[in-house]
Amino acid sequence: MPAMFDGFSIQHSLDTASALPGMLGAIISQRNPEDPLFFADVTIQNIAIGSRHWIAQASDTSNVLATGIAASSEVLIVGVPAYENPMLLEIRIRNSSGAPTYKPYETHVYLSRAGATAYVAQIVDDINT
Repeated sequence: MPAMFDGFSIQHSLDTASALPGMLGAIISQRNPEDPLFFADVTIQNIAIGSRHWIAQASDTSNVLATGIAASSEVLIVGVPAYENPMLLEIRIRNSSGAPTYKPYETHVYLSRAGATAYVAQIVDDINT
């Protein structure tokens, strides 16, 4: 039965192989492998206000970690889960509504325990302006 401890699930299991003579078994506690290793912050700098951002694990882009709309030119996403150390993130940014519009922008950063920062250089989309 998993129990919550500091934001992580701990699995408990009965290990009869490592039991001492006369003992039924030993209880082993370990981290649930589906849980993140840690949580860290991601900062996106120089993003156009109103742009949508999408962040996913680069090795499995179906694992979307955060989405949102930029209210300022710097976005701080707090507590992004990391399943590897370091973990490569894929960041996609798009501003196709309002004027001016921008071309889709994609970048990658490594997320470590210290966090990650991505500097964005969006390009105005002259066709849609």
